[in-house]
Amino acid sequence: ARQCVGDITSWFAKKLDGELRGTNVAELERLSKSLDMELPVVFEELYKKTDGVIWMYEYQTLALQQISKLAAEINDGKSKFLPFARDLNDDLLVIDVKDECVKEYSDGVGDTVAQSFTAFCEKFRNDLLSGTCAHFCARARVTHADGACPRPNLSQANSILPRRAVSWRLLLAHRERTPRAQKNRAPVFG
Repeated sequence: ARQCVGDITSWFAKKLDGELRGTNVAELERLSKSLDMELPVVFEELYKKTDGVIWMYEYQTLALQQISKLAAEINDGKSKFLPFARDLNDDLLVIDVKDECVKEYSDGVGDTVAQSFTAFCEKFRNDLLSGTCAHFCARARVTHADGACPRPNLSQANSILPRRAVSWRLLLAHRERTPRAQKNRAPVFG
């Protein structure tokens, strides 16, 4: 677990200006106590090194304060979901604390993304280290693993996407297919 988290955070430390700032154990214990749930070990390891500043695929990890607020909103008496990342459409990735599966969450629980948070992080780390991801940095540019910067980013996003998805047409098509984008789209007459 520590090696996986170390690989992810050192990749980002090289790509981002400045140090990654993590949270302390006391803050993680407060979160665990306030949510009345045990936090997964890999989650704790990741947040000890970074607190909501990295992107995992097209999802930005959440700061601990956001996690606490969102968990209170999405959990009912029976469910124990730990939100850890949000995309540009406000859809979440959550950890089902009962079985540690990573699931999508948008107006309710969606598909299972990974069988555990550990498996999710390992897959992400492998994609980062193999060079199959491109890094969308906050300075509105795309940086590929080879250092090329082909064209400006379409949003202020700071995201990691599989290299095959870094086609501007695919990215635009994905954004146009989302329910929020369709709802906010101006009507076409004629």
